Amino acid sequence: MTQEVRKQLGEPKNDLERDTLNYIEPLITEMISEDIIGKGLTLKGCLESCFKKGKKFEVKAGSHGVARISEDQHFKWVREYFGIEEAPSSDKCIAIAEPKKPAGLALDFDSLLD
Repeated sequence: MTQEVRKQLGEPKNDLERDTLNYIEPLITEMISEDIIGKGLTLKGCLESCFKKGKKFEVKAGSHGVARISEDQHFKWVREYFGIEEAPSSDKCIAIAEPKKPAGLALDFDSLLD
């Protein structure tokens, strides 16, 4: 990725922008680079586009709206925004690791009743 493309995308301001950059970086071709610069595409604009699309799935929860979007759906929208035709093969992209769940405590609840 050229410095010009990197500058146009903008510096990631949060984890979601950083994950998006890590995902698209190995997928950026010369043609995609031209689109990024020519169309003024940015990480911030990409996430705004994804959030706008996610609004269609919003469910009201009290005074707030909530939408649960899968990681696959999110990255599909990312690819659409940047004009990336296909999902990457596993050898081209960095996998976003699932957070590790803390090990559970082994408790015998019956022993607490004694």
